[in-house]
Order: sequence, then structure tokens, then C-alpha cells
Amino acid sequence: MRKLKHIYILVLPALILSLLCGCQNGKTQKRNQQDMNLEVSLNDTIGNYAEMLVSSEIPIEGFGIVVGLEGSGSAECPPAIRDRVLKFIQQKLKNRNRRAAIEFLEDKDNSVVRVYGVLPSGHMPGQRFDVFVEPFASTQTISLENGRLLECSLYERSRVGIGGARTIALAHGQVYIDMIGGEDPNLLEGVVIGGGIPLEFPQIALGLFEPNFRLASILRNRINERFNEDTATAIGPGVIEIKMPKRYLGKYGKFASLVKTLYIPENRESLNDYLEALAANLSNPDVSIDTETALEAVGRPAIPYLLPFLDSENQEKRFRAARLLLALERNEGIDVLHKFATDPEFKYRVEAVEALALADKDFVRTTVPRFLNDDDFEIRMAAFRILEKINDINVSMTTIGGSFKLSNAYSKGKPAVYISRSQRPEVIIFGDVRTGSDVFVRSDDNTIFINSSPQDDSVSLSRKHPSKPNLIGPLKTSAKLEDIIIGLCSKLPADDVYRIGLQVNYSQMTSLVKKMFDMGIIEGELVIGPVARRPSIPSENRPQETEQETLAE
Repeated sequence: MRKLKHIYILVLPALILSLLCGCQNGKTQKRNQQDMNLEVSLNDTIGNYAEMLVSSEIPIEGFGIVVGLEGSGSAECPPAIRDRVLKFIQQKLKNRNRRAAIEFLEDKDNSVVRVYGVLPSGHMPGQRFDVFVEPFASTQTISLENGRLLECSLYERSRVGIGGARTIALAHGQVYIDMIGGEDPNLLEGVVIGGGIPLEFPQIALGLFEPNFRLASILRNRINERFNEDTATAIGPGVIEIKMPKRYLGKYGKFASLVKTLYIPENRESLNDYLEALAANLSNPDVSIDTETALEAVGRPAIPYLLPFLDSENQEKRFRAARLLLALERNEGIDVLHKFATDPEFKYRVEAVEALALADKDFVRTTVPRFLNDDDFEIRMAAFRILEKINDINVSMTTIGGSFKLSNAYSKGKPAVYISRSQRPEVIIFGDVRTGSDVFVRSDDNTIFINSSPQDDSVSLSRKHPSKPNLIGPLKTSAKLEDIIIGLCSKLPADDVYRIGLQVNYSQMTSLVKKMFDMGIIEGELVIGPVARRPSIPSENRPQETEQETLAE
């Protein structure tokens, strides 16, 4: 019970109190204890007996320091948190000298910021999420552009103001200012893409609507039969502790749906009747998604009911049966699924490609790379994600400047580039993407320049020094976009002797790439991913600067 305490506080405290603590008056307690051993009626799904209990999305907040602002930061710090910030700086500098910390705080290359975000429901340690930064209102910070957030602690926003609040996530990384979204960028509102890191596994449980020892035992046994013997543990008549199987780590929504739709049959005959009814609805567009989930939840007993549909004249039935069989680790439908994936007229084509991720690696390596050449960009991205996970030779990845990933997909199709603005900072290049000749591009602030002459096969990159009146560069690269990005964003020579660059940040680089597409310097398709969704904080709930002193020590 102790292990589940945190989730109960976060999710449904009143419900858990009644389930675990038996908050009943003396007159009813004995009767309810007897009720907990009564026979139960089966032939229904787990979702009709219990609900999944897991921490919902958790608003989180803390303070941090953004460095590298090239003079656009602020020496001010809210008085209420000044002492804590100085202690924080001393830890980062690994120097207990308070004077050094004060000098660091008063350096206008730095700024104290509020850091906040939302910890996703069903999060896993290491499963990154976006966090947002903004300077405190009392500071004189001009811009967060070029900044980097030092690692800091984040707490539940509801616990801010309570001493001893526990750190539930960390945050750090380069600050991204969206310059490609079509609107004037707000230089005081930044996002650290994928900069949040959860520290704890979510506590997951099933809460029975009516506590019953026998039913809790039945549900536990059914879950363990379907997944594995370590998945469910009944810790009382009203609560079953759930441990997510490895296969579903990072896929809480999928796992929760399977558990809720898992059928509890009274006998084999009732299970057969249930499967026949589900199979009959497999092509019904109104219920097919729920039906597919229910069949997958049943598991291997559903296989004999799916195999005949591989020869069905109904296209949707064939597709769903093939996808389900692969999800149940059977390969009979894999050729059917692959055929649908290659059919440009099939309406679930993207889903068919995505389903191939469940096939064995040899099949994936021989069939999926061809989809990198497709005319449909969604198909290309689905194929890339599959191949990325198995480290296929048709895709390559490298980390640039320690701040984002640059990936290449071998493709004979139309040149294309994908730019991410949420979850993880990355640029994906499909095929041979390069500039034309006679190029001249400069950043909006006139500090970064890309140019080449008509006779020159190479491209020159240069940048104004952020604090000195001289130019860094020119640095020569090929006309390939990959090499240009590496040249722009790799660290300066003093910091990295292996790969020399101009240390341009992700925000500036993506802006320059978009500009080259807009100007026709690069031909092909540019796809810009969705921007990170900034959570709204009602003004009455936004912590005031005077309250920040109550953050955890």
C-alpha cells in the first residue's frame, strides 16, 4: 500500500480512501466485509468492474537559469528566491564561494526564469516532454534567444507552497524560439523541446467499483493470464496494483485500453460467443476500432476467429484481421498487410505501414525501406520511424552541437526535409537535398550568412561574433543541406576539435532552412511539425514571485 500512496494522492483520493482504508461506519463495516466475499456475475469486461487509476497529467513548475544570452539577460532576481538561486548557482559552479555565485547571477548573459510544463499521464522515466521557460516579470531580460537552460528541478504545481515538495522531474537543454510559425516570435517565451525528464515510474492500479475479494482475485488472474504473471497483484478487496509489461512501456494509453476491454468469461462457451459477436462487427465502421481493441485484449484465443477473414472480400475486414494477427505475434496476415501498405488507394495505408513495425526485423529490413521513396510524406515518416528503431542502414542519425538530432533517410523519392518543434528537436532529410549555385542567404538579424558563387561547388558560412566586432568564418562546406547544418550548428573550434562549426542554435538554423526553401534555393518539400503546446496557467493559479520562496529546498 505504501508504494501506491503517491498515485492515490494524485488521482482519486476520496475513492482510494474508501477502497483501501474502508472508511465505513461501525454499523455497515461488518456487512460490507461479508459482501466482499459474495459470488460475482462474470461475462463482462474489466472496465465494467473497475477503473484504471493512474496519475493524470500533472502541472509542474520550478525555477532555473538560462545561460548564453549574449547580453540580453538580466542581473535582477526576485528577492523571494534570491538566496535559493544563489545556492543553486553554487551547486552548478561546484564552488561554494558566494561571491562567484553573485557575479554569475548579475551577469547579463544569464537570466533567472520560471520553468513549467505538464508531466504526461502514464509517463515513464526518461520519456522526455516539452518544458517552457519565461523570465520573471520583475527582471529586465530582453530575450531568451540563444539561451540554454541549466539542469533544474521541477515540482507539482499544486505542491508549490508546501515545504519539502519532492522533485518529480528534471529539465535542461537549449531554448527554442519559434521563428518559422508564421507569426512574430515572442523572444521572452521559449520552449526546451523534449527538455523535461520524469524521475519516477507512474503508479498504476485498478480500483474496483465494489470491493470484493473474489472478484479482485479473478481480475488479477485474468490480467496475469493475458499479459504475464507479474503484471497484476491484488493488494486488497478494492485495489489491484498494475505493473506495465515491457512491451507496453511508453504506451500507457494502449495498455490501459487493452486492460479495460479484457473479457472475463464464465466458461469457454461464453468466451466463444463473445468472440463470434466481436468478429461479426470487425468491419462495422461505427465500432470497428473498439472491436479490434477488444479482440486484441482477448489475446491468442481470438486467432481462430481472425484467420478466415484473411480471405474475406471485405477489404476492411482483411486489413483489421491481418493487423490483429500481427499484434498477436502471428505472421499469417503479414502479406495481406504489406499489400495494403503498397496500395495507394487504400484509405488506411499509413496505419498498414505503421503496423509492419510489429513484424520481425528481417521482414522489416527487406520491405519497409521502399516506403522512404513514397510520394506521400506520412508514409515516408512512418517508414522512417520504424527503421530508426531497429537502426537500419537506410537511416542514419547524429547529434549536432549536443542539442538536436540530424537524421538522413536514403531515398530516391522527392527530396524532403522535416523539422520538429516538439517532443524532440530533430531535422530529418529524405534523399539528396542540396542548394543550387549562386546562393546568398542571411538571418533576419543580419548575423549569419550563407553564400556561394555561380562557379563554386562549395558553400561559405560565416557569422558575426556575438561579443566582438569581427566575423567568424568563412567556413566551407559542400552544397548538401546536411553539411550546411553541421557547419552552422557544430560547436566553435575552441569547444570541439573534432567537428568545427559556427555554433548557431536550433531556432536560427531552422529559420535559415525555411528561408532557403521559401527563396527556392532548395527544391523539394519542407514539412514543419506541430509547435509545442504551451499549457495555460489561470492567472489566479499562477504562482507569484513572492510565493516562489516556498519551493522545495
